[in-house]
Amino acid sequence: MTTYDTDGKNRMEKSNGCVFSATQNLYEPSGEGDRAESDYQADAFIAAYQKPEFKNVSFEPTKDDSTLVKDTDGHPIETRRLDFTYTGTQDNKDYKITRVVRVFSTVGRPVMLQAAYACPVDAYSASEMETLFKATPISNPGPTDMDEGTSDNGTGKGSKSEDKKSGSEDKKSDEKGSGSSPKDT
Repeated sequence: MTTYDTDGKNRMEKSNGCVFSATQNLYEPSGEGDRAESDYQADAFIAAYQKPEFKNVSFEPTKDDSTLVKDTDGHPIETRRLDFTYTGTQDNKDYKITRVVRVFSTVGRPVMLQAAYACPVDAYSASEMETLFKATPISNPGPTDMDEGTSDNGTGKGSKSEDKKSGSEDKKSDEKGSGSSPKDT
């Protein structure tokens, strides 16, 4: 196993092609609250995989999940969960990915947290995926429920800022961490 920890990005790679990554990035909120911001980021991620470089993309419906991510005290953190498969264009292998995203937009320093477990379909292990997510607790995240993180003052309402858009498009610069096979890059 190879492990990386650089600039808020943590990544583990196994010889069977599986990758687990977790990132935390500063975030410029629009003032719409944690749920709306998390939904926006989940939708932007789905849109990023609707491009020609990904074949046979199949997303399960995005859902709320409070089972995979915990804070350091063991409290569940609600996230938006995306489960999907695709075929790599360079190696023609099928991959399965579980990804979670959560924006904490109403805390003193807003952040977006993302984590992904990606494997060739034949190497994907639901129990390994759950173990890795649960072994990566979040320190002082903010509200555990997305609906508790709402804007009180309404500042920043309106269109999404360019900083936020570039954060959602960070998939391009962190493609391996978003579930691509190391051989796809």
